[in-house]
Amino acid sequence: MPDDPLHPLHAKLVQLEGRLETTIEEVCDEMSISEAETSELIRIEEALAYANEVAKQAISLRRRIDADEEIPPVA
Repeated sequence: MPDDPLHPLHAKLVQLEGRLETTIEEVCDEMSISEAETSELIRIEEALAYANEVAKQAISLRRRIDADEEIPPVA
């Protein structure tokens, strides 16, 4: 995981990871799926779709940060 807090994209990555964690926690805290009403299942589906998009963005940022770290500084 990219851990350079000075990288310009680090703050955005932390924000995305926080959103992802919050969304997953909300979904995991739901009641038993077998007892959930259809509307609740739809909300869970929407939350998981949102988490999927946020995860893709976080992956992209991590890869960009990693790629930047692999490039040696110009002397």
